[in-house]
Amino acid sequence: MLLLESGRVVPVGRLVEATWEKDPPVTAAHQVRKAVADLRRRIPAGTEVIATDGPGYRVVVTDDQVDLLEFDALTRKAAQDLREGRRQAAAEALRGALALWRGSVLSGMGGRVIEAAATALEERRLAAAEQFFELSLVLGESGDLISGLRALITQHPLRETLRGQLMLALYRSGRQAEALKEYGEVRGLLVDELGIDPGPRLSRLYEAILRDSPELAAPERPAAEPAAEHAAPVPPGAEEATAVPAVPEGAPAVRDDPTPPRSAARVPEQPQPPPAPHSAGTSQEVPCTLPYDLPDFTGRARELAELFDYVRGPGRGGDRHARIVAIDGMGGMGKTTLAVRAAHQLADRYPDGQLHIDLHGFTPGGRPVTAAAALDSLLRALGTPGDRIPEDLEGRTALWRSRLDGRRVLLLLDNAVDATQIRPLLPAAPGCLALITSRGRLLDLDGVEWVSIGMMEPEDSTVLMTETLGGSRVAAEPEASAELAELCGHLPLALRIATARLRNRPRWTVRYLVERLRDETRRMDELSSGERSVAATLRLSYLAMDEEYRTAFRILSLYPCAGIDVHSAAALLGTSVRDAEDALEFLLDVHLVQQPDIGLYTFHDLVRSFAQSLRGRATAEDDAAAVERLLGYYMTTSDAACEVLFPGREKRPTGIAPYEGERPAFRDADQAAAWFDREQAGLLATAALAERCGHDRYAACLSRNVGFHLHAQGQLDEFWSIGRLAVAAARRLDDPALLGISLANLGAACWKLGRFEEGLEVAKEARDTAVRAGDRHTEAHSESTIGLLMSMLGRYGEALPLLELSVAMATELGNPRAEAESLSTLSTLYERWGRYPEAAAAARRAIEIDRELGYRSNEITALTDLAFAQVGLYEYADADASLKRARDLCDETRSPGDVALVLALSARVAQERGDAGAARSFAERALVLGRASGAPIRLAKVENVLGQLYTIRGEHEAALALHTHAHRIASPMSFRAEEASALLGLARAAEALGDLTAAAGHRAQAETLFEFMGLPAHRRTY
Repeated sequence: MLLLESGRVVPVGRLVEATWEKDPPVTAAHQVRKAVADLRRRIPAGTEVIATDGPGYRVVVTDDQVDLLEFDALTRKAAQDLREGRRQAAAEALRGALALWRGSVLSGMGGRVIEAAATALEERRLAAAEQFFELSLVLGESGDLISGLRALITQHPLRETLRGQLMLALYRSGRQAEALKEYGEVRGLLVDELGIDPGPRLSRLYEAILRDSPELAAPERPAAEPAAEHAAPVPPGAEEATAVPAVPEGAPAVRDDPTPPRSAARVPEQPQPPPAPHSAGTSQEVPCTLPYDLPDFTGRARELAELFDYVRGPGRGGDRHARIVAIDGMGGMGKTTLAVRAAHQLADRYPDGQLHIDLHGFTPGGRPVTAAAALDSLLRALGTPGDRIPEDLEGRTALWRSRLDGRRVLLLLDNAVDATQIRPLLPAAPGCLALITSRGRLLDLDGVEWVSIGMMEPEDSTVLMTETLGGSRVAAEPEASAELAELCGHLPLALRIATARLRNRPRWTVRYLVERLRDETRRMDELSSGERSVAATLRLSYLAMDEEYRTAFRILSLYPCAGIDVHSAAALLGTSVRDAEDALEFLLDVHLVQQPDIGLYTFHDLVRSFAQSLRGRATAEDDAAAVERLLGYYMTTSDAACEVLFPGREKRPTGIAPYEGERPAFRDADQAAAWFDREQAGLLATAALAERCGHDRYAACLSRNVGFHLHAQGQLDEFWSIGRLAVAAARRLDDPALLGISLANLGAACWKLGRFEEGLEVAKEARDTAVRAGDRHTEAHSESTIGLLMSMLGRYGEALPLLELSVAMATELGNPRAEAESLSTLSTLYERWGRYPEAAAAARRAIEIDRELGYRSNEITALTDLAFAQVGLYEYADADASLKRARDLCDETRSPGDVALVLALSARVAQERGDAGAARSFAERALVLGRASGAPIRLAKVENVLGQLYTIRGEHEAALALHTHAHRIASPMSFRAEEASALLGLARAAEALGDLTAAAGHRAQAETLFEFMGLPAHRRTY
């Protein structure tokens, strides 16, 4: 995916979609980051090749490093050569571009997203090939082209342009009979597979070959072309004229219009219905009232196959009953189109009639057709005189079934509204088939086979756009076309409307329409063309519901992201969980919501846009109340989850009334963590919603709860972002206590991300704010953060008293959690300063407190601090025991940077104790986790520890690479300890490799940093 989008940022969400397609695991984003980290490790200079950029990753490569970029560069050069009149140079550039291909792009690799990209690239290859052969024919070549053309035609036998070029090449090579044979072969294929004849251009070429027309003769080979700076200007339109070989009027040898051949964009062969049995009908005229079958029908191969399998199979009642198939789906999904296509293909099986009736279940301004009126129309279609049709429903139903007895009739009952309307129309005769379409699943009908249709597959959307818009426009903007399909939600109606707008506006690019559709406030207006409108289609489904469900539909669309559960829905609706679930299940039955997983519901993007368009002044009060209920639910529930997950966390008054509705119960930490994982996207989106709606207190307080979870998970970018949101909300409230807390949390996020100077400024403001507010807890926390950040910057003398003060304040205030955190930080400072006994003592006290509280994450940190102090004291057996206890507590999915440090030090200790195998295993896993963690301060430390390990093992090249990267991370952050450690490691590796000059330079820089930090000479042995 990154190479396909070379030079552009690919968001993590897009990588998740490409990897899992549907139902990604909750750890999907984390797994993507791990995969990127692994790629960076495997690829030489991987961190330079794959750059982290904003919300995702970007591949940094040059044209000569990736065959796709080289192909693009060569095709651009060919286009430039053509504009400057250098056809021979253009042909050579295209020849080079095509020589890069070895087969289908990424054949068999990846899911639908990558397959769609591969299909688009194959179309670009074919377009380049056709242009190359076209130019070669213009330049007088013929015989040399035949083998290449035959090879492509074998892969794409219906490509008329290629077939015409082969015919001309054969003719010019004196092989007229073979040229004519090619026409016969392609004509047979087109008739057999598509039911069409070759296009007029190919037919005219065939006639010209038959006449042996002199205009088909090959032109003389051109003389050498002038250099680009002396090339004659090409007048407007001349490029097209010079790209076509000389042929008789009306018989061009190759395509010269921008529209691709009709066969080029055809979908794979659709499933065919089973053969028709012997007819039991009479010789009278067979009635057929089926609607027109769209010639550009696309996709739905799976649904057609299901339908045909049912027709072919034994059925529920064998041959004793009529067959009934109902097609249900959201408005605009193409239910009628699918049913009409199936009916036409099944018509031969039902020789006594194929009848269609629109029951107008969802018709603007109309009422559904009653069963009695429908039977009147159907009986008349079978030739029943009006005076013979009974007046009452029962009489018409009986007559209808008697008329069908012994006949094989296909019924298409379109746009049904409910089972009551349908039941009298169903045939009883065993030889009949009824196809029903409805927006909702008619659960009251028995004996029905259901075919539910959803969004089109991405590749089918591309084919539909190609069929309706034209292959040249889609191929010219493949990325914009893919985004257009996404914005249309792969909804057939929306795609047809969008492509119709583009056809009617030839000056519009696909990208221009995409930019208009990105504005959600006008998307529904854009997806309207003539009488067709996505909004109008959805409005019919909306109006068909009772008022209770209309209100639920509108209010549930307020949920700020995909994936609402029953508790969130109950909060929005102000109902019980059971009633909320009933409403969601009803909306699911009528296809206005989808269900990606049990208990989870989501809106199609266009349905959400439509639902939100229903809001206005009349609904503003209800909408505001619903949002506040949702905020209260998430605030109270996240509080409860934090109490379970983060024992000893200081409780703070929020000024927010507790939510009184139903909430999930958390019996243990695993349940609370699972809730946070599942609801993370909703929590983040709801915090942002609170800010947009002016609920700043909710925004700040909810952000604090979510921040605890994000910090524990090691999702540091998100932790920093929500910290900034909380600070902004607290400033608007002018609440010093809340502002101090929010600033303190933001300072911690800055520390984890290596934003030391920014964090120091934030932490100092947090301390000053807390002092003004008389909040000694936040003051103590801020002093600890300031001391921590100063120690990271190498200002050990300034950091030590601040950390000692924060420990004392936390003890005085009776806040053991804060005391343990400050002791861990103090232990780290002592260890970096070489004061190992003091570091060990502080770590042991932190471990005692953490165990009493059940504060597992800080216990892991404190055990690691203790092990570092023990290594400094050469107590390797004790360090091994401390690290084993830490590893037993670790969970790689939570705060992977901390786990990576535990494993890195475990590798160092294992090596010192003579277990080289365990050392290598720990080291490899540590590097993968460290690079996937998104925690630069942890990665720098991990790579330095592993660099020391490889130095001990004599693997100096590996050590050099690790220390180099660690220095590259630590230096911009001014992370002095790790910067100095990296430089000292570089000096040792350079010395071992014989580069004494580099070693001396590195050592001198390290000594400067050691002096800055005030580290005694005998302690400078990082």
